[in-house]
Amino acid sequence: MHNQTTDIEYVIPDLGRIEAVSILVFFSLLTVFLLVIFESGYEQFNWRLMSLASLFVTWVVLSSAAVLQLLRNVLQTRPANLAIGISYISVMLVLLLLSTAGDWLIQHWSSNPYQTDWSRIAENQIIGAVITAVVMHFFVLRHRLRQREHAELNARIDALQSRIRPHFLFNSMNTIASLIPEKPALAEKVVEDMSELFRVNLMESRRLVKLTEEFELCRRYLDIESIRLEERLNIEWQLGLIPDNAKIPLLTLQPLLENAIYHGIQPSLTGGTLQIQLHHKKPRIDIVIKNPVATAADTHPIANTRHDGHQMALDNIQHRLAAVFGDSAILTHGMEQQLYVVRLQIPDGS
Repeated sequence: MHNQTTDIEYVIPDLGRIEAVSILVFFSLLTVFLLVIFESGYEQFNWRLMSLASLFVTWVVLSSAAVLQLLRNVLQTRPANLAIGISYISVMLVLLLLSTAGDWLIQHWSSNPYQTDWSRIAENQIIGAVITAVVMHFFVLRHRLRQREHAELNARIDALQSRIRPHFLFNSMNTIASLIPEKPALAEKVVEDMSELFRVNLMESRRLVKLTEEFELCRRYLDIESIRLEERLNIEWQLGLIPDNAKIPLLTLQPLLENAIYHGIQPSLTGGTLQIQLHHKKPRIDIVIKNPVATAADTHPIANTRHDGHQMALDNIQHRLAAVFGDSAILTHGMEQQLYVVRLQIPDGS
């Protein structure tokens, strides 16, 4: 679960985005419309009051959003409850300042001697206090829901991450046993690669690593499988220049390669070619993994044809990417020209 002091983005939305401000302005104007109807009635709707109130509320909303956005770096270092309190007081101060300024402008335009209308200002503060409290309460409920969703998601990720497929362990041990008598040096390398894979598997599953590190881990895994499957496994690397800032959740690509071999290459009597491609076009990186699918005539008699684990791994990776990148990451998969293709799009970190 995220620490409360670092997760203020889930309490106060990013008000630098036009979508968030537009929603606030829309609901504020809707509230003004209802209040004007309540005061003047539907049949004698006061359009002058509506226009003045809409202008005033729009200024209050935009000014409050600007102040909260300026305070964002400060609020991120505070506990959620304190951040909500600071935000509430800031909005009320903005409202008080603009109410006073608006009262002065109205009387100035009417050419009357200026005298502060405290009753009007107090009425604005009361209405603003209620509406701001409702909005802040909504942010708190949204924050708690996000925390619960992330806690459940992280628990699921940790559970799935801890599952090391027994077949990979057994196959690798058999490979090592067969290499020891004739190729002890190669057997030692396989042991080192296995140790690295298992060490990484026990690390924090939500950790972000450089994309180059993830590919190095994939190479270790494929080295082991190449020794086991020999000529049945061909590997084509088509990697362009990988940006230094590009990061990805640990063990995102290796399970995809494992699925490609376990469900695509291994069941085939003749094997096939596993293609790993990377294309970088700012601000995105596209990673494509392709593997053949064994036909009925080419399938090994004892091959495991169940795909439950395949879908589980894909779902797991999709949830992990969503937790880290949100909508910025896209994972698609399916058959294309007799090949099973997995496409992964992630931000390049720029």
